[in-house]
Amino acid sequence: MALIAIRYVFAQPGPLTMGPSTLLIVGGALIVVSLADRQLAALAYPSLISFAFASAFGLSLWRRPSLIERFARLRQPDLPDAAKTYCAHVTLLWTVWLLANGLIAAALAFGRHMELWLLWTSLINYLLSGTLLGGEWLFRRIRES
Repeated sequence: MALIAIRYVFAQPGPLTMGPSTLLIVGGALIVVSLADRQLAALAYPSLISFAFASAFGLSLWRRPSLIERFARLRQPDLPDAAKTYCAHVTLLWTVWLLANGLIAAALAFGRHMELWLLWTSLINYLLSGTLLGGEWLFRRIRES
């Protein structure tokens, strides 16, 4: 938690900078869980990080521009309206994925399914995230041509 706080204080603001409320909620949840059960706190960490990123993506849908639009503007500052709508849909897709990922990891942690939790958090979620990222990139390339 100290490293996260230090990073928050000294990091340059960017598209994935989380607000103080998100950091307080994630940090507070991690502290509460660690006081109750240290092993569960270690298992809860991936879920809490996933939920924090889901909140960053999701909140950007209400506080425009969406997070994906911010990334897109780094390459193309003048986006057409259709691209802004597309970026909002991709942001929503990532929000849903990150929430689902966090819920699955949390269910495995609370159920104490150690082998499945380890498989999910160290392999499967990365494969699915990479597939989502690569699939969206490929979809965009096909759609542009």
